[in-house]
This record gives sequence, structure tokens and C-alpha cells, in this order.
Amino acid sequence: MDTLLARLTADPLVSNAIIGVVALGVLAWVLGTLRALADGSFKLELLDVWVRSQLLGRIIPIVLILAFSQVVGAVKVGDVEINALSIAGLGSAAAYAATTIQSIVESLNKSAPNPTPKDE
Repeated sequence: MDTLLARLTADPLVSNAIIGVVALGVLAWVLGTLRALADGSFKLELLDVWVRSQLLGRIIPIVLILAFSQVVGAVKVGDVEINALSIAGLGSAAAYAATTIQSIVESLNKSAPNPTPKDE
């Protein structure tokens, strides 16, 4: 575990991506919950939907891919080193950030409709 933490601190791009994904997920959950409470559409059962779709379906897999990219390391081809897991994790983190930022903006926009999550 100490080796993984040392490698993560040595790679600020990956460690910041992990922090960003977790922070965006928490922020989106808090704002979505506050909006649902404010407009009276909050249902405790939807917490299960959020956990399965966002936490287990998106946040944790991205964090695991980025963490494992530090353990697996890079493949060297000639003079070029490529870490495929790191590239995949950073791409996934960017896609998650784009969709989550859109969701956060919609949560802050009072005129936008408040969609109720569907059981996926």
C-alpha cells in the first residue's frame, strides 16, 4: 500500500484525476440531493440508484483503473513509454467530469427540469 501511495504522489496527473473524480461525484450528489429536497422530489430509495449507477458504476471503476495504472506500469516500445491503463483512466475521468459538470450546472439552474433517476 505504501508503494502505491508513493507512486500516486509521484504522478500528480493521476492523483489529481482521482481526487477530481471523487470530488465531482460528491458535489453532484450533494447538489442533486439539495435540489430534490427543495422541490419535494426527494426519495430515499433513489440513493440506491445513485450508489449503483454513479458510485459503483463510474467513480470506483475509474479510481481503480487509475490506481492500478500505477502498479502495472508502462510498456516501453523503443524510446516511448506508454501506460495504457493510465490513458484509459484519464480518458474515463475526463468523460465523467464532462457529464458530471453538466449535471452540476443543471442542478444549479432553477429553470431546468429536475429529472428523477431511473432504476438502471
